[in-house]
Amino acid sequence: MTASIILLCLLWLIWCFLHSLLISHWWLDRLRRLTGRYFSLYRIGYVLFSTLSLIPLLVFQYSLPYRTLFSWQGPWKIIQLLLLGYACVLFFWGKTSYDMDHFLGISGWRSFRRGEKPRSLPFRENGILAYLRHPWYSAGIAIVWGMGSVTTVTLPVKLLLTGYFLAGTLLEEKKLIKEIGEPYRRYRDRVPMLFPWKKPRKAGQ
Repeated sequence: MTASIILLCLLWLIWCFLHSLLISHWWLDRLRRLTGRYFSLYRIGYVLFSTLSLIPLLVFQYSLPYRTLFSWQGPWKIIQLLLLGYACVLFFWGKTSYDMDHFLGISGWRSFRRGEKPRSLPFRENGILAYLRHPWYSAGIAIVWGMGSVTTVTLPVKLLLTGYFLAGTLLEEKKLIKEIGEPYRRYRDRVPMLFPWKKPRKAGQ
């Protein structure tokens, strides 16, 4: 592994670490006490930072020389299309179950302008969330492996990001159990975590 690829992996690790740290309970609780009503603006700032900080990282990654190890050719193209199609379904179906205004920070901006406290989100089990608990993490893994060829540059990044999505899922589970408690534990027993491998059951079944 060349020094440039090691540097690339290190930069991705830093980005992943910051992406998780800046949305963790530990950080949010402290920031909420420090910023008061301005905390309502944090989510939109977090989304902007996470998005804009990706640009130089991707520019650096695609500037590196590489050797192709595997490309989606012939029958493999079908598997690639299935992966990307699966990811698209989960992303777009997830939009109907998640509060996108909250996710993008728009509702926080509105709360700040009105002088209101940020509202907490209700626990939902509808739509895609009846089939798996973390559809966007699952879609992210499919995108990572379905997008582009596997090269000497992208292989370590794909492995790193897959590990990040898996770790992020487990951390999100702990966060949701802390926030929601027993209802989420019962939901977790009924619904798969990342892959919809069993028929959904309603609460109480």
